[in-house]
Amino acid sequence: MANPEKVKAAAQCISRRVTSGHHVIAVVSAMGTTTNELNNLAQQVSASPSRRELDMLISAGERISMALISMALNDLGCPAISFTGSQAGVLTKGTHSDAEISDLKPIRVVDALKDNKVAVVAGFQGVDPHSKEVTTLGRGGSDITAVAFAHHFNAKHCRFIKDVPGIQPIDPKWVENDKVISQVPMRALLSSCRMGAKVLNPRCVELALNYRVPLILGPIDGDGKGSEIRADITAPMQPLFISVLPSVFEFKESMNEQVVDWQRFGLLPWALTHYEHDGNVYYVVHPDHSGFYRSKLETEGISFQPLQVTAVIFSDKPKDVTALDALNELDFYNGFVHENMWVAHWSPEADLKKCAAKIFKRMGF
Repeated sequence: MANPEKVKAAAQCISRRVTSGHHVIAVVSAMGTTTNELNNLAQQVSASPSRRELDMLISAGERISMALISMALNDLGCPAISFTGSQAGVLTKGTHSDAEISDLKPIRVVDALKDNKVAVVAGFQGVDPHSKEVTTLGRGGSDITAVAFAHHFNAKHCRFIKDVPGIQPIDPKWVENDKVISQVPMRALLSSCRMGAKVLNPRCVELALNYRVPLILGPIDGDGKGSEIRADITAPMQPLFISVLPSVFEFKESMNEQVVDWQRFGLLPWALTHYEHDGNVYYVVHPDHSGFYRSKLETEGISFQPLQVTAVIFSDKPKDVTALDALNELDFYNGFVHENMWVAHWSPEADLKKCAAKIFKRMGF
């Protein structure tokens, strides 16, 4: 929802659902680059803004969206009412900027649905029932909110409206392609998102997998099109995705427990995932969090190697990756099989776009 036209288009999409006889809970994220702009604004005002005040600031992005969507829906003759996370009964636990949903008590949402209104909920945010503080769920937190509501209300599915035709084997910003995967195994997608694919928040996919919530992801104007993601979808043994991320940290496996404790106590944001190989541990972190990790590791005197990663995600654990083992690039650091993926690490100087394109071509996508 980058501009007013897209807000109106999203409202029309929601209205069509209502017209076809569905009760709708619409979970919204911030418009376009609003979250980044608010973060940048905070940095201009404070060299080290508190995470509490950051939550108060950036949660405003979703509040703007919820109000605008509700206005657009009402103008279409589709009754709607907007709710902040706390008004919608989203209860959280954990630290500011990286909280988790602990419970839903959506009393007002239920009332809205009974009144045949669309409940427009601000994603990404909630309230800690003990401290009464507003907390946010981290990047992509609106995805988590949406799946949590879908599960709570036993919805037929959770539909994500995106500016893409569906789920593609690799982000087109890395390698141009127009392929859309119509049937996506949820476990494979979870692996891809944990390795940095920006399809959905990995915690959202994990939640959907645990509670068997079917997902649909497609374009705003493509009713019935896009990708279906379910836990029961299987695929023949083949590569499905390539995830690409410029922010990985390698250090000795002996330090893993310490880093996990820092995450647990809110001293570091949670990594997307981590894995071990040959005495080392690799932390895959969101690019926004790379500076936090670098600073903490340097402050604590922990020797580390910053890396970039490309991960080929298979439908099952691969047995033959000889096409990838043959890589002999100057900036190639190491590569190995981990679970259902072949991980290739690259030096910070590597042209990650060229590396991804070469692997995409070699794997026959």
